[in-house]
Amino acid sequence: MDVYRWNVRAEVIVPLLVLAVLFARGWWVLRGRGHGRFAAPWRLAAFEGGLLLIGLALMSPLDTLGYYLFFVSMIQHQVLDHADEEEIAV
Repeated sequence: MDVYRWNVRAEVIVPLLVLAVLFARGWWVLRGRGHGRFAAPWRLAAFEGGLLLIGLALMSPLDTLGYYLFFVSMIQHQVLDHADEEEIAV
């Protein structure tokens, strides 16, 4: 098995795309109603960036290497636990 391959999976991509589209639509509606304080562009960028990090952590070679090397699995957990929650919770 090639551990440096990207593992592109529909069960990861589809939910992330659905969440990205739903959030962007809600952001656009809020922006259109004049709620600029709640629909700041940085909020959209932070949320979409968090989803991107989740996708990278779950489909990159980091995921495959995590099966073979424990410390790589822990790096993946750190990315999923810490980096994403700050991005998405904003």
